[in-house]
Amino acid sequence: MYRTNVDGTTFTRVSAPPVASDHGGTAGTTLDRIVFANVDDGYATVGTNSPSSLYVTTNGARTWRRVMRAKDLSISVAVTSRELFVTTVTCQPRSIVCSQYTTRRATLAATQWVTLPRLWKTGAGTNETYYGPSLAAYASTIWELQTGPRTYLWISHDRGRTFSRRSEKWPTLVSVSGCILTPMSVVSLWAQCPTGMEESFWHSGNGGDTWSPVSPDSFQFMGTGGGAFDPITSQMAVLDFGSVARPPDLYRVSGGGRRFTPIGEVRCFNASPMAFTSASDGLMMCGLNVTTVLRRTNDGGATWVTVALPRA
Repeated sequence: MYRTNVDGTTFTRVSAPPVASDHGGTAGTTLDRIVFANVDDGYATVGTNSPSSLYVTTNGARTWRRVMRAKDLSISVAVTSRELFVTTVTCQPRSIVCSQYTTRRATLAATQWVTLPRLWKTGAGTNETYYGPSLAAYASTIWELQTGPRTYLWISHDRGRTFSRRSEKWPTLVSVSGCILTPMSVVSLWAQCPTGMEESFWHSGNGGDTWSPVSPDSFQFMGTGGGAFDPITSQMAVLDFGSVARPPDLYRVSGGGRRFTPIGEVRCFNASPMAFTSASDGLMMCGLNVTTVLRRTNDGGATWVTVALPRA
């Protein structure tokens, strides 16, 4: 694992969390997700199937320690500049029904935990399949999206002490496996929702009370088409439609999802993941026929160059 500056021009090798080879997975290892709150405090979920473990570093990935292990399913993690939020799910014995979940809050060091109120769950003894929750946080606001036969969004403005529920008035965040929520402020959020072969995108400018569709006129985004979506600011994102699209396939989304501006062509069979640190600087893992390379842009995605990583 390497640490890079925001424009992706220098790289420093650091220690990876304890991952193993996953011969049955598409990613190649058991590293599921990694997220940093700042240059020192980071969190990694490890394990492609149950159980999953949460690892923490407080020294910029020089060392890692395990702080939590989920009995069932994976761990959902969200961070702010000051706190860590973790949700784990418990399934009924010998059943696909997973209805009982627990969310905990901790300082960035992950040494002292506070259990938050338990929210709505699917009815005990039913056959309802539960896919959530999707967890997101910004400052003192927390969002928990629960996806199943019914979709609910719970919102807390006091660090999880109390929650209110948004539901039937916006049946928009429908997904087969839960939407990815990306808050850019306490009022602005983006959502990426897998709906089967396709995916839908949404934007909220009022903290999740209502949502507007991000609807491009050019192409329908296919979840298996090798594309990628990355929010940059509260009003701007970048959307690559992947190998299913005709050139140009890379677009800048602005105005909270109302305007699409073509940027250029990525020329990757698979452009995920993609991460922009500003409107100009971005990185992506570019999948070619049989290899994957790291590419960098410093002009908003108009041109991309291959990054020569240090030798291991």
